[in-house]
Amino acid sequence: MKLFSRHTGNGYPLIIVHGLYGSSDNWLSVAKMLEKHFSIYLVDLRNHGSSPHSPLHSYEAMALDLNEFIEDNCIEKPILVGHSMGGKVVMQLGLMYPSKVRRMVVVDISPLGSTNARHKRHIFEEHRSIISILQHLPLESISSYKEADTLLGEHIASERLRGFLLKSLSRRQAGFRWKFNLDVLAEQLESIMSGFDLSNPAHVNQSSFPMLFIKGAESDYIDDGDRDAIRRFYPESEVVVIGNAGHWVHAEQQEQFVAVLMAFCRNEAYFLFE
Repeated sequence: MKLFSRHTGNGYPLIIVHGLYGSSDNWLSVAKMLEKHFSIYLVDLRNHGSSPHSPLHSYEAMALDLNEFIEDNCIEKPILVGHSMGGKVVMQLGLMYPSKVRRMVVVDISPLGSTNARHKRHIFEEHRSIISILQHLPLESISSYKEADTLLGEHIASERLRGFLLKSLSRRQAGFRWKFNLDVLAEQLESIMSGFDLSNPAHVNQSSFPMLFIKGAESDYIDDGDRDAIRRFYPESEVVVIGNAGHWVHAEQQEQFVAVLMAFCRNEAYFLFE
């Protein structure tokens, strides 16, 4: 599948992959802070943003899309940055094509899923609730973004979360539509929230490239069990915790996030920064 993308900057290639319900424009402000040092590609995953829709939304399919994007744009060994669902996409690509990755940064997600573990099940239920709320929003009769926000506010208290979701609301002749493929995301939520198979030898002891995990201190997407899995999957990886940040750590503590990312890249003599 041919993915929609945005490009900015000059330097070593860096690809940023958004999370569930997101799109490339969620990362424009981060890209602006990095564009002096990197040639940055912001992609829309399938069923999100301006990329095509498909009934298939597996991590293997999304990794194949990303690999096709890398090949089509003749990108040599990029640094991959992925948030949440996008983090699992870049991990999947790293498993399938380890020789194509220079470095990898996974933002606030682990190789484990949140569908089976009882103490993580609430994350899955929160997403199922969000999808249900969005499915019941009367898009054809809504006349403005403000009205959409008011209706969402009856069910979603977080202004930040509502603002994030509304970025994917697009006006049409009569009412609005979601840019993401809501029906497919609803159908395949279990798969989206799943993790890698620890019993599969191909998914453990990956050390083909340096890896960094960035966790928001107030987020529960990475707990002690996830840290154990990270050590098993990626024994040479680092985990950095950024304070006063939740799941959207790159938006909530942007300057610190960029500083951590840059420090990780500076560890390799290959890179030259101003």
